Amino acid sequence: MTKRIEQILQVVDFVTRACDQRTNYQSLRDTRIRAVASVADQWRITESTVRDTFIRRLRPHVKSTSHFDKLLFAWLANGSDELKNAVLQHTGDDDEARAIDRVFFRG
Repeated sequence: MTKRIEQILQVVDFVTRACDQRTNYQSLRDTRIRAVASVADQWRITESTVRDTFIRRLRPHVKSTSHFDKLLFAWLANGSDELKNAVLQHTGDDDEARAIDRVFFRG
């Protein structure tokens, strides 16, 4: 799995574990900020590098950090697949696609 896909999935997974359907947008945003810091620490990279991963690397599907937050919020709040589909557009192989499906699974 590429580092960029793994980092994106780690951010999504962190937020998913900390939030639920009742979470408001501001709480989700605050949690995403903590997720970015955690992933940056794990990879020993800067937070801006992690943010760059889900902004510039997912273009044109994700336009900004706030757009990423809105897509993540829509997924958590009502099951929108827009963020999942955006990440899937940038996968390199079936293993990455399966990892994306696991992180975005709502069972």
